[in-house]
Amino acid sequence: ETKLYKINLDGKKNKLYSTSKVITHIEGTKDYISVAQAGEDSDMGVADIVQISARDGMSKIILSNVGDFHKWLDDKNIVYFKIIEKNSANSDIYLAEIQTFNIVDNSSKTLAKALVNKIGGIDCYKNGSGVVFTAINAGSPDIDMNFTEGMSGNSYAYRYDLQTKALEKLSEDIINYVNLSPDGTKLLVKNKTGEYDANINLSYIDLKDKS
Repeated sequence: ETKLYKINLDGKKNKLYSTSKVITHIEGTKDYISVAQAGEDSDMGVADIVQISARDGMSKIILSNVGDFHKWLDDKNIVYFKIIEKNSANSDIYLAEIQTFNIVDNSSKTLAKALVNKIGGIDCYKNGSGVVFTAINAGSPDIDMNFTEGMSGNSYAYRYDLQTKALEKLSEDIINYVNLSPDGTKLLVKNKTGEYDANINLSYIDLKDKS
C-alpha cells in the first residue's frame, strides 16, 4: 500500500490518501493534490491521475490512460499527455496528445499531437502563457503522425504558446527532462548531444535566444 501524507509546518502529519497502486508522480495547488498512479488499463501500461482534496483527502480519478508527468497550469487546469496508442514494436514509445483538463467543468482541449517517450517530461510557465514538453516529434492536433519501423526513442524539447498556438522545437539536443525557471527565462534540461553519447548533462536553454 502506498500512502500520501500532508505535513504541516508544525510537524503534524495527516494521511490524505492511500492506494494499492504505485504512485509515480505528485503535483498540487493550495486546494488539490494530484498523483499519477498505475492505471487500470494494464495493456497500455500508463497512468491514471487522481485528484485529492488537500483539506479532507476526498479523492477521485479524473484522467485515465495518461503519462505520469503532468502539471497544473493554474488552480483549475492540468496539462498532461493523453496516451492514444502504444507502439507494439517498442513499448516505451506512445502516440499522444498534449491536452489540458479543467477540473470545474471536466472539459479537455488538445494543444498538440506528439510521439513521446515513456520517460518524457512537461512543465508550464507560472503565468499560464505556455507549456514546455519533451517529445520524439510534435505537430498540430490534426497532423497525421505514425510509428515507423525501428524508430528512435530520442526526445527533444518543444514549447507551445497558449496565446498564439505556436509550437516550436527548442533544441536539437536529445532531452528527456524539462524544468522552467520561476521567471520563465531559462529551461533546465537533462540532455546529451548525440544518440550514442553515454554522458547525460544537466544544462539549461536560455529561452530569450534559445542558446
